[in-house]
Amino acid sequence: MPCIHMHCSFVFRPEAPIQGLPVITFYTKDPCQLCDIVMEELEPYQDKVTIQKVDITEKENVRWLRLYRNDIPVLFLNGKFLCMHRLDKNALDRRLKAIEEEIVH
Repeated sequence: MPCIHMHCSFVFRPEAPIQGLPVITFYTKDPCQLCDIVMEELEPYQDKVTIQKVDITEKENVRWLRLYRNDIPVLFLNGKFLCMHRLDKNALDRRLKAIEEEIVH
């Protein structure tokens, strides 16, 4: 599904992760300017990860709303905390490299 923002060409894959690609779980809500910035910063990674967006304001996500109401965006990589408020590109690059090395070995 394409990004809902006109300036974003990034394609989200919210369904099942593409086999072999690490999964970023992206806790967000709309509107969220910081989330928009982070999504733009993730564009160079679109072929390296699957993004699963979780809208914390949806009824079924009340748990995440309670946890992250004032902290979005919050990102997890393969189920492990990655960063919040801003994209930590260094941490993301390190973790992706470690995942790639695990697969090779």
